[in-house]
Amino acid sequence: KKMSQINHLLDGCIYAAMVFSVADLLSVEMGVAMTSVFAFGSIGTLVFSLASKDIATQAINGLTLTVSDRMSEGDVVRFGDGAAGKVMKIGWLETKLRTYDDLILTIPNTQIGSQRVINLSRLNMCRVRPYLRFRFSDADKVPKV
Repeated sequence: KKMSQINHLLDGCIYAAMVFSVADLLSVEMGVAMTSVFAFGSIGTLVFSLASKDIATQAINGLTLTVSDRMSEGDVVRFGDGAAGKVMKIGWLETKLRTYDDLILTIPNTQIGSQRVINLSRLNMCRVRPYLRFRFSDADKVPKV
């Protein structure tokens, strides 16, 4: 799944490069100045980039989560803010968790990228918290245990 998302991204980049190459070749053939087209495109790109800064940040964090090995779908994780559960889906903009009380929690990838992630599925040892109970009459025997 990770490789298919990376392949889609690379296919889009190759397609965009081909479109610009063909447009440049046509401008030489037809005598149309591509500098005016690129100038208009750069202004549009500036406006678009300022408007979609948060979406781009979330997408980059989503790509980083997909490529990195911090967590994957099906892992049980706990985040630094206390949110915990099973990872249902890691998307480009958000990640979905199923919490312990069976709720679906949607977290933006920008929040995940800026906090600690504890992956409980990848622990080498089991975590156990034992509770020991003793009678008051056996209090003198407790240090021996």
